[in-house]
Amino acid sequence: MSTIDHGVTRVAGDTVIEGVRKTSRWDVALAALPRIAAAASIAFLMLIAIRGGFFNFDNKPHLAALISFAFFLHCWTRPRAIEALAAVLIAAAVRLLYGVPHPENGAFFAIFTYGAFLGLGSLAVLAVQVTRSTGEKRERRRGALTAGLLAPVAFVLVGFPLRLTIMLHPKTYDYFLYNFDASLGFQPSFLIGRAFEAIPPLRFACGVAYDLILLVIACFYIGQIVGKKRFQVDVIKVFLGTLFFGTMLYHICPAAGPVYAFGKAFPHSEPPAAQVSIETVGIPQGPRNAMPSLHFACALLVWWNSRSWRFWARALAALFLVLTVLATMGLGEHYFIDLVVALPFTVAMTAASTTSVPMISIERRVALFGGGALTLVWLVLLRSGVNWIQVFPAFSWSMVVATLVVSLALEHRLAHVAEFSFD
Repeated sequence: MSTIDHGVTRVAGDTVIEGVRKTSRWDVALAALPRIAAAASIAFLMLIAIRGGFFNFDNKPHLAALISFAFFLHCWTRPRAIEALAAVLIAAAVRLLYGVPHPENGAFFAIFTYGAFLGLGSLAVLAVQVTRSTGEKRERRRGALTAGLLAPVAFVLVGFPLRLTIMLHPKTYDYFLYNFDASLGFQPSFLIGRAFEAIPPLRFACGVAYDLILLVIACFYIGQIVGKKRFQVDVIKVFLGTLFFGTMLYHICPAAGPVYAFGKAFPHSEPPAAQVSIETVGIPQGPRNAMPSLHFACALLVWWNSRSWRFWARALAALFLVLTVLATMGLGEHYFIDLVVALPFTVAMTAASTTSVPMISIERRVALFGGGALTLVWLVLLRSGVNWIQVFPAFSWSMVVATLVVSLALEHRLAHVAEFSFD
């Protein structure tokens, strides 16, 4: 009687040997299931993305910028010349299949599309490298591949809930939000929109910042996972949580933005608020993603989490925040009140994702529940049908200022405690 490698005792005859052979095949099949499931999932996502037009980079600079970042991640892994050449050749093949880019936002944005070609080539090469390398080099490449895939996949997955908002909410609360902005004495979105037309370089800079928001989020992911950087919040949880729960809030007060609600009237001819009925309005196009502004929320998270950065990086974060604020309104995607409501919401998401302060801390709980409650109160008020232009402008402004002061105070107090608790 002898023992074989599988740890099964072998006796005379073929029955046990045959049994061992069948068990081995079953084990191999089980071991292959995760890879098969992963491949099937990727194939399914690719099919959905292709059928949904998600690879039309000409009108999706957000997605193109995200995928182009994979090329820089690939360079970070220090590939050999032959590997870099392979990525470029794959990018050239993709370019031939895609055709000449004709971005809707101007010729400059073709840079993003060509960058996406390079990113796709890098992702293909990284996928092969991960399977062929071992040890630290494999982990480095796996981290780059994961980071390169995570944000585009999230973009594809988030795109469908946004389309769903159009189906579920054929009528929006845009006129309600317009009415509140009018109660402030002017329409900030229309005003900034006119400034964009008068100063094209400003519009261009703000448009670039607006389209790069998801790429900036990807940089935070790199900092925490690949670069081994530590933050006072779980940056993955705070950004993904903000996108997820923010998308859920779209269904409470669905609105598309002034460029969709008023069409060619934006930004030149803002209708008198007294002539705009406070009622829901049917808008055939545009996802209902105005309230709250997640672009502003994410830019604010970038700014708040840059406190430990060097001066020049902190200055870039501040510039990015300012350009994003202007872009959200000047491009016609948001009303001013969308940004106001996004502030307490961002405070709540920061508190939910803070890692250096325990949940039993009074500062963290007050920021979480205070920010969340303030967000919901605003949403209920805005869709209640109150005619804000009949209220004194001082009252509307006092509500806005109170929201800003309370939100910033809650975040500052939480950040102060987190700084002393952070190792």
